[in-house]
Amino acid sequence: MSKKIIIICVSIALLTFVKIFFSEKGRDAITITTYASVTEMSLDDLIAKADMIAIGEFIAIQPSRWSTPNGKLPSNATVDYVSEHRLRIFSDSPFHISTYLKGDNQGPIVRVRTFGGQVGQDSMIVSGEPVYKANQIYLLFLYFNTGTTAEVDPGAYYGSHIYYTVINEQAVSTRDEWLLEDLIAYIGKSLSAEAILPTETPLSLDLLTETPILSTETPLSTETPTPTP
Repeated sequence: MSKKIIIICVSIALLTFVKIFFSEKGRDAITITTYASVTEMSLDDLIAKADMIAIGEFIAIQPSRWSTPNGKLPSNATVDYVSEHRLRIFSDSPFHISTYLKGDNQGPIVRVRTFGGQVGQDSMIVSGEPVYKANQIYLLFLYFNTGTTAEVDPGAYYGSHIYYTVINEQAVSTRDEWLLEDLIAYIGKSLSAEAILPTETPLSLDLLTETPILSTETPLSTETPTPTP
């Protein structure tokens, strides 16, 4: 029997802090930490709003890059430069899809984008972002990325930070557990229903943090960034 599901979706409230640390490579290393508050959202709403729902496997998790044409910052980049150009660190990993549950068939592979990561001496931490593992099967609720990173590298999707890991025909999230066949049947039933109550479209972290709030003060948080060597 499946359980009633309440999942979490990122809401508008965000706080972003930047710490600058000394680097031996000619400029200061930049560490950006973004904190996101969350709000509850039902599984039915998530199913209704997702552009794509799919089951597949990450064969390899790709390295991160900056949202610049070459994926790097200029050697003389400053905090002001990052802010002015609304730059982000992100990574795209190939998601090998075995089953489409919702959305047009995009072929066997789609790019799934996650935000945050490390590029050389620079890093970006985004609280609540999905953390995927290579050679692991997932059921993902995906949204087409139209944020600032799409301007430099379009065509990717980003996932809800609540997702299901598929192990031995079980679909397990941080909130609940289903038999995979039961969850697939529930999603199919929800999609075929004529009336689904509308809710606000979940906002992309990419959109919410287009312009980081820059600060050289230590954030009032227990998650104090660690200087990058």
